[in-house]
Amino acid sequence: MEQLTANTNETSAISVWNGAEAIVVEQVASPHQVKHTAWIGTRYNKFESSSVRVFLAELPPALAADLVDSGRILRAKDDGLPEDIATHLKEVAHQAYAVNDGLSAEEEFGVSAPVRDYRGKAVGCITVSAPRSRVQKEGVKDSLVQAAQQAASEISIRLGWSASLPG
Repeated sequence: MEQLTANTNETSAISVWNGAEAIVVEQVASPHQVKHTAWIGTRYNKFESSSVRVFLAELPPALAADLVDSGRILRAKDDGLPEDIATHLKEVAHQAYAVNDGLSAEEEFGVSAPVRDYRGKAVGCITVSAPRSRVQKEGVKDSLVQAAQQAASEISIRLGWSASLPG
């Protein structure tokens, strides 16, 4: 994660899933004075959060929908995401990342990618977060997506994951 922050100059974090929340377990803050950070232990349960959608995309569609429908995962009306949760989460799983571009807070940008273990199971996710205005001004959205995916892949390989495994 130190290398990810050094490469992007933005905050990087790793989160784990407790069944209904993404929990930040480690973070390396951006060197910029204006940055997006979260305390270790911060819990995210909003559908708009990129980390939450990465984890939901790993679940059976009915379970993911139940978490949202029951209110355990909060979803804002008119959040700008597709209404069909299953189709959206299938896309997140296929592309292996999710983006929060001002969805949970107007000035927040985050991209998350799954970290997989030797079984191909998502055991965490890497998130790169930054002020949305800087991402837009510098035009770095695509490079942040690539950086998050690359870091998640490198960590996954260290955990025994191989591209030949599911996920």
